[in-house]
Amino acid sequence: MKNIARRPLAIGGNRLDLLRVEVQEDRERLLHALLLALCAAVFGLLAGVTLTAAVAVLLWAYSPAAALLTMTGPLRDRSNLSLLESRWISA
Repeated sequence: MKNIARRPLAIGGNRLDLLRVEVQEDRERLLHALLLALCAAVFGLLAGVTLTAAVAVLLWAYSPAAALLTMTGPLRDRSNLSLLESRWISA
Protein backbone atom coordinates (compact mmCIF):
# COMPACT_ATOMS: atom_id res chain seq x y z
CA MET A 1 0.00 0.00 0.00
CA LYS A 2 2.84 2.40 0.84
CA ASN A 3 4.47 1.60 -2.50
CA ILE A 4 1.34 2.65 -4.35
CA ALA A 5 1.25 5.99 -2.52
CA ARG A 6 4.97 6.66 -3.07
CA ARG A 7 4.93 5.91 -6.79
CA PRO A 8 2.96 9.08 -7.85
CA LEU A 9 5.19 11.19 -5.60
CA ALA A 10 8.30 9.70 -7.23
CA ILE A 11 6.85 10.27 -10.71
CA GLY A 12 5.98 13.88 -9.79
CA GLY A 13 9.51 14.43 -8.46
CA ASN A 14 11.01 13.05 -11.66
CA ARG A 15 8.79 15.33 -13.75
CA LEU A 16 9.88 18.36 -11.72
CA ASP A 17 13.54 17.42 -12.20
CA LEU A 18 12.98 17.09 -15.96
CA LEU A 19 11.22 20.46 -16.04
CA ARG A 20 14.08 22.08 -14.13
CA VAL A 21 16.65 20.65 -16.56
CA GLU A 22 14.57 21.75 -19.55
CA VAL A 23 14.28 25.32 -18.24
CA GLN A 24 18.02 25.46 -17.60
CA GLU A 25 18.78 24.22 -21.14
CA ASP A 26 16.41 26.78 -22.64
CA ARG A 27 18.07 29.55 -20.64
CA GLU A 28 21.50 28.44 -21.88
CA ARG A 29 20.21 28.35 -25.49
CA LEU A 30 18.83 31.86 -25.13
CA LEU A 31 22.10 33.19 -23.72
CA HIS A 32 24.00 31.49 -26.53
CA ALA A 33 21.69 33.06 -29.14
CA LEU A 34 22.12 36.50 -27.55
CA LEU A 35 25.88 36.08 -27.53
CA LEU A 36 25.87 35.12 -31.21
CA ALA A 37 23.71 38.14 -32.05
CA LEU A 38 26.09 40.41 -30.14
CA CYS A 39 29.08 38.93 -31.99
CA ALA A 40 27.34 39.42 -35.33
CA ALA A 41 26.64 43.06 -34.47
CA VAL A 42 30.26 43.65 -33.45
CA PHE A 43 31.60 42.04 -36.62
CA GLY A 44 29.14 44.08 -38.70
CA LEU A 45 30.39 47.25 -37.04
CA LEU A 46 34.00 46.24 -37.66
CA ALA A 47 33.21 45.50 -41.31
CA GLY A 48 31.61 48.94 -41.69
CA VAL A 49 34.61 50.67 -40.14
CA THR A 50 36.98 48.68 -42.34
CA LEU A 51 35.02 49.53 -45.47
CA THR A 52 34.94 53.20 -44.52
CA ALA A 53 38.70 53.25 -43.91
CA ALA A 54 39.39 51.43 -47.19
CA VAL A 55 37.31 53.90 -49.20
CA ALA A 56 38.96 56.84 -47.44
CA VAL A 57 42.45 55.50 -48.13
CA LEU A 58 41.66 54.76 -51.78
CA LEU A 59 40.12 58.16 -52.42
CA TRP A 60 42.62 60.17 -50.37
CA ALA A 61 45.29 59.81 -53.06
CA TYR A 62 42.83 61.19 -55.62
CA SER A 63 41.48 64.05 -53.55
CA PRO A 64 41.11 64.54 -49.81
CA ALA A 65 37.93 66.54 -50.42
CA ALA A 66 36.44 63.70 -52.47
CA ALA A 67 37.26 61.25 -49.71
CA LEU A 68 35.60 63.42 -47.07
CA LEU A 69 32.55 64.11 -49.23
CA THR A 70 32.20 60.42 -50.00
CA MET A 71 32.33 59.58 -46.31
CA THR A 72 29.84 62.26 -45.27
CA GLY A 73 27.50 61.77 -48.25
CA PRO A 74 25.40 58.91 -46.86
CA LEU A 75 25.13 60.66 -43.49
CA ARG A 76 24.06 63.89 -45.17
CA ASP A 77 21.51 62.05 -47.32
CA ARG A 78 20.08 60.23 -44.30
CA SER A 79 19.76 63.46 -42.30
CA ASN A 80 18.01 65.14 -45.23
CA LEU A 81 15.67 62.18 -45.53
CA SER A 82 14.89 62.37 -41.81
CA LEU A 83 14.19 66.08 -42.17
CA LEU A 84 11.84 65.46 -45.09
CA GLU A 85 10.06 62.68 -43.19
CA SER A 86 9.57 64.87 -40.15
CA ARG A 87 8.14 67.68 -42.30
CA TRP A 88 5.85 65.24 -44.10
CA ILE A 89 4.60 63.72 -40.84
CA SER A 90 3.97 67.10 -39.21
CA ALA A 91 2.15 68.48 -42.30
